[in-house]
Amino acid sequence: MTEKLRLITFIFILSVLVSCARMDKGPGEGEAGSLGVDAFSANSRLVPDISKNKTNTDGVGPVPDEVILSKNTAPKKIPAVSLIFGPGLNRVRCYIPILKNLEREGVKIHIVSGSGLGAVLASMYAMGLTPDKIEWQFHKFGRSAKDYAPYSKDWMELVDQIFLQQLKGKKIQNGVRRLILPIYNIKQNKTVYLSRGDLYWTLEQQLTLGQSLKKSNFMAPFHKEIYNLLEMRRMGADIVGGLDVLTNSVEFKNVDHFLLGTYGKAAAIAKKEIQNLGIYLTVDDNAPRLDSIDGMPEYLQRCNVSGAQFATRMKDYVAKWGTEEKVE
Repeated sequence: MTEKLRLITFIFILSVLVSCARMDKGPGEGEAGSLGVDAFSANSRLVPDISKNKTNTDGVGPVPDEVILSKNTAPKKIPAVSLIFGPGLNRVRCYIPILKNLEREGVKIHIVSGSGLGAVLASMYAMGLTPDKIEWQFHKFGRSAKDYAPYSKDWMELVDQIFLQQLKGKKIQNGVRRLILPIYNIKQNKTVYLSRGDLYWTLEQQLTLGQSLKKSNFMAPFHKEIYNLLEMRRMGADIVGGLDVLTNSVEFKNVDHFLLGTYGKAAAIAKKEIQNLGIYLTVDDNAPRLDSIDGMPEYLQRCNVSGAQFATRMKDYVAKWGTEEKVE
């Protein structure tokens, strides 16, 4: 009896202990382990830090580089710089040392235009001839044409031989720089600006004056306009510069009243129009007479000095383009 009582008591105590052990184990713990990470667990996944000034290698991708995205470091647009060469017969040689100075200063000219022999010079430069090559050809022309009246038959033949023949067969649009050539349409009574077409033909019209008109409906534009700011901007120029060798004086060694009147009118137009441009240079230091090469070496030296000053101004003007700062 005593043995049975002890056995019953032992079994009862054992069953109580087993029940208490089951109560200590949380309900559903096994099921919780099979469902994955508790959403409210302190060990949950770290959210990547993509704040503005931090880089987190545990993130979901590279943080955008603030410097690259900054507007302040966006590539600056390079302005299209144009240069208009005014008429001036023998004096247009002054433009050559100016071009040399612009190249030395690293100023790139993207668009060129001109009138008269200024158009011839612009065309040669647009087609890729260097200032040195252009200088030599104008020197040769000046020496060969010194006894010929401008626009005479002999003078025109020499212009064709030295300048135009090398441009024959070329198109206005096929240069290394953009070329824009104005010619005056007689029937429509207006100046048209050509950026395409036959270069040789266009220059022939540029060198046609009223007294030599035959069947052509076109002629030189400089008795109507020379420095057209709005037209050059319409043709793509951001900066329009002009060079003038005419407005200081209109003098001829051999008096020709027709040429005197034509170039006198052109000088008045140039003086008025050039001041509308963003930047310009008028060379007015004891210039030779329009049909003469007397004093040309000294004149070209003065052009070189003026050209150096103009090139510096143009460089500053281009650098400050697009800002509110004004160039003096």
